[in-house]
Amino acid sequence: LGATASRARFYVTERADSSSLLHPGTRQERAYGSRVASALDVEVRRLDQVLTSAQIARPALMKLDVQGAELDVLEGCGALLRNVDYIYLEGSFVELYDGQALITDIIRFLDRHGFAFRGIYNTSYTPDYGTTQADFLFERIAQVDDHSLKTTATVAQPGLVPA
Repeated sequence: LGATASRARFYVTERADSSSLLHPGTRQERAYGSRVASALDVEVRRLDQVLTSAQIARPALMKLDVQGAELDVLEGCGALLRNVDYIYLEGSFVELYDGQALITDIIRFLDRHGFAFRGIYNTSYTPDYGTTQADFLFERIAQVDDHSLKTTATVAQPGLVPA
């Protein structure tokens, strides 16, 4: 799943829990010892291309752990995001995958789409980076119109994320 329908490279890593559409960066290897073992071309689809709002039972929880591509998947939800009540996702404080959105970017996106941060769980600490990644819970607190759902990712600014 991603922000746009396309073909993309999928990077298979030596660790089963680190493969991604985003290329694992040097920080991923340094933090978790994960290196690319192989790569293959895959089809990427938007969530709103494979799921309809009628298929979502409420209350709905969306669980995302897509190794750095969480914001891309959220952007690919389009108007389906209106049918989601809770989101539980893995987010990073450190760029582990080349070009990945950090948790600050995801929080801003979800805030604009009517979600509030509710908790942090399973925090991962690494010697080189300290607090590196964690799971985050968000709850819908407001509805937004369809025009708001067509925003794009923002880039994290230096100083917003702890080192």
